Amino acid sequence: KRGTEIPCTVVLPDKGGKLPLVLMAHGFCATRHENGTFTMLAEKLAEAGIASIRCDFPGCNDSTESHEFNNLENNMDNLDSLLEYMKEYCDIDEFRVGMVGYSMGGKVVLHYTKRHPEIGVMGLWAPAAMNGLETGSDSDLGDPVKTSAWYETAQRDGVYLYHNSFDDRI
Repeated sequence: KRGTEIPCTVVLPDKGGKLPLVLMAHGFCATRHENGTFTMLAEKLAEAGIASIRCDFPGCNDSTESHEFNNLENNMDNLDSLLEYMKEYCDIDEFRVGMVGYSMGGKVVLHYTKRHPEIGVMGLWAPAAMNGLETGSDSDLGDPVKTSAWYETAQRDGVYLYHNSFDDRI
């Protein structure tokens, strides 16, 4: 859709006829394989007679694009291209298309399905579905006083290093 190459993986079942389809959206800075979980899911879907397609979003894994192009709009454009490709080259049942998104891919799926109500089902794995910095938890990311101070530090010093509570190495 944007005139770029999109590395992707298509897995088709052995059966013929109109095929249901699942589009997959990986998480932030991940790959279309999602550490093997998307690979396993695609194989199980094929065993159940369901086709699947997944791609590397811009700047991830085998993508030839810079990560600066990794954003919601471009990721959804990639999904548009995947869906168009599958409809053109495979016998896809347009009334049986679903999606799976992991982490940031979950957010992409939520926005994509809003634009494409014909997508009949979605699965969200640990979706990054929060609204910006509003996390709905006791996370510092939802504290406007703290985030304002971090922003001021970043403006002054050129960077603010945020301690990721999930990574004890920092």
